[in-house]
Amino acid sequence: MGAWGYDFFENDTALDLLEELPTKNVGGYVNTIISGSKRCDYLDYNQCIQILIIGEIMAALTNKEYLRFPEAFQHRIEKLNFNISEILIVSVIDLIKKLRNQSEIRDLYLDVDKLSLLDEQIVDLLVRLEKLS
Repeated sequence: MGAWGYDFFENDTALDLLEELPTKNVGGYVNTIISGSKRCDYLDYNQCIQILIIGEIMAALTNKEYLRFPEAFQHRIEKLNFNISEILIVSVIDLIKKLRNQSEIRDLYLDVDKLSLLDEQIVDLLVRLEKLS
């Protein structure tokens, strides 16, 4: 796990996910991540980042706002063919709320006294996602 900042995109896991994101069957890829995460009581760091990045992708595609993404990935995200259903939005919102309370990312941010920063970013994302549902 390599991280160089506290933004959702400032770590290797996020950039790997963006790099590996398929151009076709994005929904299947996302559903695999979501269903695996739903079965966990405690979300590990990689699961948390995956969920947060999926939430960012959903918000970006729906609102046509791509500036939160690293510049190298903005065009790729903009071109994704991804059917975003209300059920998927609700599932991602539920998982984001879960990781806010029971997750490795929460514990890591708490250990370095940055929990309020994580919470601000999560609240911002939740507001953008809840507008979609």
